[in-house]
This record gives sequence, structure tokens and C-alpha cells, in this order.
Amino acid sequence: MKRTANTLCRTVLVLLLAALCLSPAALGGAEGNGITPRLVAFTRIDIPSGFHSLPEAVPADYSAGADLVIWEDTLAFAAVSGSTHGVRVLVQENGALRTQAEYLEETYVSGVIADQYGVAYMVGGPEYGQAIELVVVGTDGAATRIPLGLGELGREPAVGPLLRLSDGRLLVLDGERHITIVNADGSAPRRVSDIPAEQFVYHNQNIYFTNLSDLARYLDVYIEEDDATIDAAYPRLYRMRLDGTHVERLTDCGVRGLVSKGPYILYQNMDDLFVLPGSEEEDLLGTVWCYNAQTGALRTLGIDSPLYMPTPYGLAAWLPEITDEENCPGFALVLHDYQNGKPLYRLDAGSLYWYALPYFVTNDGIWVISHDYEEGVFEFFAIPLDGSDTNW
Repeated sequence: MKRTANTLCRTVLVLLLAALCLSPAALGGAEGNGITPRLVAFTRIDIPSGFHSLPEAVPADYSAGADLVIWEDTLAFAAVSGSTHGVRVLVQENGALRTQAEYLEETYVSGVIADQYGVAYMVGGPEYGQAIELVVVGTDGAATRIPLGLGELGREPAVGPLLRLSDGRLLVLDGERHITIVNADGSAPRRVSDIPAEQFVYHNQNIYFTNLSDLARYLDVYIEEDDATIDAAYPRLYRMRLDGTHVERLTDCGVRGLVSKGPYILYQNMDDLFVLPGSEEEDLLGTVWCYNAQTGALRTLGIDSPLYMPTPYGLAAWLPEITDEENCPGFALVLHDYQNGKPLYRLDAGSLYWYALPYFVTNDGIWVISHDYEEGVFEFFAIPLDGSDTNW
């Protein structure tokens, strides 16, 4: 049986991010911090108090960098348009957004964090063999650039995860894919381990990562764009202490799509494939499984989704469904229980498609950014997590 890798979806996502975020019209050229953006106001959504019990039961002990980040009244996003790359930091004042700072770079930017320590982001991309840097901007505006080495040509993803631990330190990948820990001010970078990793998350003094030196191999994978059948390999899931000791393999299967919320370590099990409705080929997509870091239990959540997002209230997953007479798959956004995968309720995602927009999750909802080309403005929307209407 043939399996279709979803390289196309990842390509579409990159192109959409490039189109949506830093357009020349929005930047007004490359004039620096004096730009006044044309932005609609973004409004926070009040979640009923009864929905705040679960976040306390499922704590998060780190924050992750993303292309869109919200912290208190600050919003930051990273993107690229043509040769223009950058990070824009916005603050909400009197119901409107104004530019607080803007950082322009010569190469790809991703993994932005904005919080009480300041702003941090990643620069560079291994698929181009570029130098990778971590940029840390303190609350005083002073920037520190930490070189992380050259990226390996042809390696994906472009830049690895960027995590902020609860004590302010940062976890990143260097150019050789080694997990590196850096102080909050950008000082004293140190490799945690010499094991190359692709993705990683953190919980309770442990790093959970996909180990590139231990791959599960899958034969006869069909790449639709190339009309070719090749072998594929996915790294297995491992755990180690924050100091690099007590390395332990957790799965025999290949793993992709690694995310977490508190003790729940979530991933696609590549031994447990599913097929998208309406697809004539078998896509190389794995059912969502969960490793419980408290109990050590591995179990399937039975969620067949190409994209899922941890939230304080459950795992939000885009579920394929047949939506038209030609059996083309559409997607519904459904909230699931972390422990057993049980669907809780469907969220109102409007007309959004599962891979179309960058997103960020807060207690207020799932925030997304869009670009209105006719009006020349950025728009920010929130999908409420309590099942109420979206602020379209």
C-alpha cells in the first residue's frame, strides 16, 4: 500500500505565512522603528470563571516560541516577505495597537517569545546552510546575539523549538541540532547533550525529545510531488534530565508532531497511520498518542488529526470530515480530553482551514492572524475555548 507524505501541506504553510505576515505595505518599507502600522484593534474575550479549574489541574512549566505570541497587553509576530524579515512587537493602548519595537533581520526569523524577561527569537535556517543565532532583547532594549553555529543543508525544520523555562532560561537547538540551554540574559550557552534532536518539549526538570540518532524506518513511502517511492524515517521519543543525564527511550515507534501540556506529552505515532477522508492514497500521518509523564503510561487518544494544539481546556485538534459531493475533506476544530481523547465539544473556527494561519493559545482562546489585502491591514481573531461564538 502506498503512503503519501504531507510535504505539500508544509510547503503551503510556509508560503501562507510568508504571504500573511510582513508584507511591504504593512512594513511601509524598511524604515525601522518609526513605522505606524495600520492595524485593527484586538479585543480579549472573557472566559466564564467556571472554565478556569482545568488549567490549574494541568499546569504548564514552560512557554514555547511561536510565529504569533501574546503576553498581557503585548503582541509580537515574526514573518518574511521577499527579502524583508523581522519581528514586530505591538502593545494595546486605549483599545488600539501601536508599534513598541521592530527588529529587522537579513535572514529567516521564527520562534518569538515575548514575556516579563523581554523578547527572544531565532534567526537563520539550516535548509539554506545559514548561521543560526538566538537574539535576546532585555526589558531595557539591549540586544544580545548568541551564535549557534551553521545549519546543516537540507535539514528540516528550518529552526528548532525555542522554549522559556519557568526560571527564565531558554532551551534552543544549535546548528548541529543539539539541545542548548541559555541564561535569560543570553549569557553562558551550554549544550545539554550531544544527542541530535528534531523536536523537544519540557516537563518537571525533564526534556522530552525526538532523537535523530535513533530512527524508526518506514518503507515504500510515496512522495506525490516527485512521483517517487522512497524510504522514510522518523525519530523515536526520548527523555533526559535537564542536565543531560538519565537518557531513556520511551517509544519504539517513529514520532512527529511533538507537543505537551503539563504531564501530557503528545505526538503522532507513525506505527499507527490513518487516512484522510477522500484521499485515494494513504497519507503518512499518525494517530495522536499520549505519554503521561506522571504515570509512565503510553496510550492512544484515537485522534486522527493532521494538526493539534494544546490548550488549557483540552487538546484542540482539526478533524477531517467530508464536506461536499466530491468527497473532498474539510476540517472541524474539536476540543478533546487529554487523558482519554474523548471529544468534548466543537469550536467555532469560522472559515479557517487547518494549515492556513499562524496561531497562539491563551486562556482567552486560540488567536490567529490574518492579512486583509484589500484594506491593507492585519487582523487578529480569537476562537473562544468555551464554545461561544468567534469574534469574526
